[in-house]
Amino acid sequence: MNRIMDQIRNFNHLGDDVISQKIDYHLGIDGLPKSNVVKLVLDTGSTIIVRPSGTEPKIKIYLSIQEKDKETAFLTEKRLVQELNQVMKGKQ
Repeated sequence: MNRIMDQIRNFNHLGDDVISQKIDYHLGIDGLPKSNVVKLVLDTGSTIIVRPSGTEPKIKIYLSIQEKDKETAFLTEKRLVQELNQVMKGKQ
């Protein structure tokens, strides 16, 4: 899990998507307590939040997709999930 979280913290892009903003809650932000959570904002406006589970040996990923229509949003979600699976497998 540490390898994956470190890798995500160093991302500049995910596939063809450019990461326009990276918010690392591990540093403590806006008075919030430090937490092993990273929020990636893509240049499209979509966001990816990644954090280790507090109770199980797994990483949780939350996607918020911003697209012009529902069909494009589903395709974007599918593509991002595939790219994130590659990261989890250590192939990116």
